[in-house]
Amino acid sequence: MRAAAAFLGVQQQVKKSAYGAVGFCMGGRLAVLTAAELGEKIAAAASFYGGNMAPDEQRLFTPLLDRFANVHGELLLLYGAEDQSIEPREHGRIAERLSSLKKAYTLVVYPTAGHAFASHGRKQMYQREPAEDAWRRTFELFDRSVR
Repeated sequence: MRAAAAFLGVQQQVKKSAYGAVGFCMGGRLAVLTAAELGEKIAAAASFYGGNMAPDEQRLFTPLLDRFANVHGELLLLYGAEDQSIEPREHGRIAERLSSLKKAYTLVVYPTAGHAFASHGRKQMYQREPAEDAWRRTFELFDRSVR
C-alpha cells in the first residue's frame, strides 16, 4: 500500500490531499491497516467483512487494536451477523477501542448476511440488500471524506 500511495503521489491527475482504501475479507483488514500505517494520507477506509482485527486469540495475523490510535480518517466497518469467521465479540472490541480513542467510524452488522455478502459473483453468498446498502455507505463515505 505504501508503493501504491507513492505511485499515486507522482501522478499529475491525482489529488494528493487524501486517499481512500477499500477491501474485502483479508483486504478489509488491510484497508484498516493501511489507514493506520499511512495515517493522515488516508481520509477514509471501508472494510467489508475484514476479520482478525481483534480476535479472542491471535491467529495468523497480529491484532490491530494497538494500531487504531494511528488512524486519522473515518472508518466504515461492514459485517454480516451470519459470518462464522468473525465473532460478535470482535465487533464489540473494535467498537470499544475506536470509541475510546475518539475515532470517527461506523460499524454496521447486517442481521441476515454472512461472509462475502457483497460478492456478486458468488451467488450462494451474495445478499443484494445488504450489499447495496454497504456500497451506498461506502460511496457516501468517500464522497464526504476523499477530496
